[in-house]
Formats: sequence, structure tokens, C-alpha cells
Amino acid sequence: MSNKKLFFAIQPSGLKDSPEIISLVKKLRVGADRKALDINWTPDLNWHFTLSFLGEIDEGRVPELSVILKTVAQRFPCFNLPLKGVGAFPSEESGRVLWVGAPAKTALVNLQGGLETELVAQGFTVDERGYRPHLS
Repeated sequence: MSNKKLFFAIQPSGLKDSPEIISLVKKLRVGADRKALDINWTPDLNWHFTLSFLGEIDEGRVPELSVILKTVAQRFPCFNLPLKGVGAFPSEESGRVLWVGAPAKTALVNLQGGLETELVAQGFTVDERGYRPHLS
């Protein structure tokens, strides 16, 4: 089997219809236009919160990953998530990816931690840099 670059993410429902997000995106676009930044805007259907980046994974392990995700997701109820702050990766001066942050002490962080704990228990490698919740 071949390898695929994989990650776990969640896509919040109703996000593109949120007045707060609509206003924020409008401000970001105006600011980018003023600075003549060359930005490729991600379609709102692709906005997501990454939970865990796995990197190159053999396609044969995808069913195993599905079981892990279902197991972990069943332990967490649906939740609302406040958004806080904006930024860019790799930096605000040379940003290629704009993001909207989320507070670090939220149900999202608990879900992400539960997922990574289970991934490590099943022999997968996870990012050691620490989780910074953000919508991108």
C-alpha cells in the first residue's frame, strides 16, 4: 500500500453563517487588500480545527485510525467553542496561513488530548510541539 499524508480535524457546523466570523473574515480581507498581500483564501467549506497531524501513514492503517477516532469521539459530547485572536503561520510578517484562535482550556483541547493519548497507545507518533487550537 502507499502512504498518505493524514491528519485528524473537526469542521464546526454553522461557522460560515456566524455573524462574528463573517465580520472577522471581512476585516481580514480588507486588511490584506490594504497591505497588498497575496493570499489564497481557503473556501469556508474547508475551514477546520486540526486535532492531530499524523504525517505519512500507510493507507492500510486507515481502518485502525477510524476505530480510534470513533472510540475517542464517543467519550466527548458536542460543544460550543469560543474564538479568540487571529494570526498567521509561519509568522504574521510572512504569513501563508491565516488562523483564528481558540482558548487553550476548552473541550476542544480535551478532545485533542484524548485522541493523541489513544494514538500513542496504538503506536502512532504525534506532534511533540504542543497543541495550539486554531481554526484555519
